[in-house]
Amino acid sequence: MQAGKYRLVKLIGRGGMGEVWEGALAGEKGFARRVAIKKMIGKHDGGWEHRFLEEARIASRLHHANIVSVLDFGVEDGAYFQVLELIDGIDARHVFERAHERGTPLPVELALHICIEVAHGLQSAHAAQDEAGRPLHIVHRDVSLENVLVSWQGDVKLSDFGVAKARDRGFQTAAAGIVGKPAYMAPEQATGGEVDARTDVFALGCALHALLTGVTPLAGEDAMAKLLTGNALVLDASIPDDVRGLIAKAVTRTKAERFPSAGAMAEAMAVLRHARMSQDPRVALRDFLAPMAPKKRAMGALDALLLAPEEKDVVRPEMPSPTPAEPNAPTVTRAPAPRRALPWLAVGGALAVAAGAAAWRVMGQLDAGEVVPPAPVGAAAVEKPAPVLEPAPPPPPTPPPERAPAPVAAPARKKPPTAATAEMARGTLVVGGEGAQRAEIFVDGASQGFAPKRLELVVGSHDVVLVKPDGTRVGPKRVDVTARNTDLAPLKWLVQE
Repeated sequence: MQAGKYRLVKLIGRGGMGEVWEGALAGEKGFARRVAIKKMIGKHDGGWEHRFLEEARIASRLHHANIVSVLDFGVEDGAYFQVLELIDGIDARHVFERAHERGTPLPVELALHICIEVAHGLQSAHAAQDEAGRPLHIVHRDVSLENVLVSWQGDVKLSDFGVAKARDRGFQTAAAGIVGKPAYMAPEQATGGEVDARTDVFALGCALHALLTGVTPLAGEDAMAKLLTGNALVLDASIPDDVRGLIAKAVTRTKAERFPSAGAMAEAMAVLRHARMSQDPRVALRDFLAPMAPKKRAMGALDALLLAPEEKDVVRPEMPSPTPAEPNAPTVTRAPAPRRALPWLAVGGALAVAAGAAAWRVMGQLDAGEVVPPAPVGAAAVEKPAPVLEPAPPPPPTPPPERAPAPVAAPARKKPPTAATAEMARGTLVVGGEGAQRAEIFVDGASQGFAPKRLELVVGSHDVVLVKPDGTRVGPKRVDVTARNTDLAPLKWLVQE
């Protein structure tokens, strides 16, 4: 499939209004470039199309090392698409989650470094001008861990300007401009007031708190109400005093009491970072992420079977040369392939797989409590039966009564897992949403930690129950996990308020 001059290689994710692909641009004499392609699907009202166009137009004016680049824009078969820089890594929410899963929480100095890089990107956006030198007054309005992308090489980039406010934005958002995530939203944004650069400073302070603790200061049900009545937000006592003081200044109710700019906040964070480390912060971040990065491996016969036809001949310079499959590899029941590097990118409104933001916020949201089936992996994986290496021998003319006839191989997707294969076959379930924050997750009666969380479960049906901090129970919810529920296409249960 094509999107203009770009070939669509692999579907990364799909939302209610659009989808995101890994794409490839091929040129002369072996030139090739991997990109991310975000495209609208189906027919929508003019509001969504205007928002999609405005996102591309605003982001295309921003050129900074800490902002995901918009490279191109076009129309294919009547559908708009954007071409974005492809980031080989994960979002900051996943950095926090995977670090805690490994038992090595993100050091304070690296959390500060990530937020310093984001602040530099914000400062560039806030100071952007048009061709005549007039300020554009861009405000991101959706700074969050899900929109901060971190590459395995230590790059930090801010994505998703889909709800950004600008001086000459042609399409204004509904509801008096109330857009964004409540857990990061400044008071003036939550109440439909006038927003400016200091609104993003507030959200960045919330992001730093979440990067250190997993939740923002607004996670409590009445936190915003207390803030609006003049009470300061309660910050986690585990955060070092100097960092906690910095966050407190960023998340004050009154804009005048915050840092005057993202650049000023970056300078304050840099002082605290320098006091804690002498190593180059980018190298330190890259070394910290290294154990989380998926191990690259050779592509075998099972991989070739699972790839869509248009993906099989993609140039993958970073991948080792293919090796033959093992002769005794199973052919009927397949365990999911090991994780590969996830090319996270600037998804407008984000197909962020982090719990609580799995819906594409700009392109369409999921209904409360909906379990979303995984995106299709490819026609070969869905319809093609598992290969049979040798034909089954014909049955004997007169088989003994106690002997069953030879079985006929069935397609792998329709064969229920046995006790032996269930130990191998696992799928991914994401539990999150605003209504699931800090709730304890019970799967088949066993505690699995607290939401938002990504779970690796044995293939099959499971009963999931959430117990909120106040004791309220949500569920049980019956979920059916399959081996095709991977990191790229997880099963999701998103609980709204």
